[in-house]
Amino acid sequence: MEQQILVGDIGGTNVRLALSGRETGALSEIRTYLCADYPTPAAVLQAYGEAVGGLPKEACLAIACPVQGDHISMTNHTWEFSVEQTRQILGLEKLNFINDYTALSMSVPVLGDDDKVQLSSKGEAQPHGPIAIYGPGTGLGVAHLVWSGDKWLSIPGEGGHSDFAPHSELQDKVLKQLRKRFGHVSHERILSGPGLANVYEALCMIEGVEAEVLKPSQITELGLSDRCPICKRTLEIFCAVLGSFGGNLALSMGLLVAFILQAALFRALSTLLRRARSESSLIVKDASTITCPRSQPMRSRQSIRG
Repeated sequence: MEQQILVGDIGGTNVRLALSGRETGALSEIRTYLCADYPTPAAVLQAYGEAVGGLPKEACLAIACPVQGDHISMTNHTWEFSVEQTRQILGLEKLNFINDYTALSMSVPVLGDDDKVQLSSKGEAQPHGPIAIYGPGTGLGVAHLVWSGDKWLSIPGEGGHSDFAPHSELQDKVLKQLRKRFGHVSHERILSGPGLANVYEALCMIEGVEAEVLKPSQITELGLSDRCPICKRTLEIFCAVLGSFGGNLALSMGLLVAFILQAALFRALSTLLRRARSESSLIVKDASTITCPRSQPMRSRQSIRG
């Protein structure tokens, strides 16, 4: 039987875990847990081990925060922990944590043409040109890929915390409302699940109407169905800023930009994203090309050397 390793993704809301074949990357025992249900990452991993009949000896886990040294403090969750103490608690021989967008970035070069959609019509992607990867979730993740001559190197970053710069009078008004609430307004205050709610509530303040308590999924549904004009404007701003942020990443290095959307969200927003492109948010930056990988559930990993 092929040797297994534990792999997973720890976000601000969910923990997704699986067993991966060391040689083939074939995944099995894929399970999802809510972060809020467990006091520590070790507790989640112990619950997973009990569910699958024990943990393998090695694990590599992606996590939504900077990874520097032994101490990890999550950006969008309360968990703080020691990697070494966690390894000892679980009885593992090896335990590695990497930034979640480092993990995502390493998958981009092996995506096929059927796995991605090109949104910008300007230029062609260069085979070994620099790549930026970003995407909204509980926060806004960002990473970069550069070609070293024989392999891709991933450079993690925290670009989601860069300053939001509005591109319209309405965005100016949204920024003013968000600044009253947060002080510093980063792109993550808009380009994330909580960001959708932030923009919706700001627009309600601008319109002088009382905001309903809506989840991001409800804002998306109401906006796309035209049942809520403010929700629709929220989505339009979200897509415009999503494109503008990618264009700024492209300008910084003259690179290919890829943004990651959960598959259902991309299907829902594809029309608005293409409209944002045509209205300049993507094209005005003169990015070489902007692609949107069609995100898939956790699946087999592949080597990207060479």
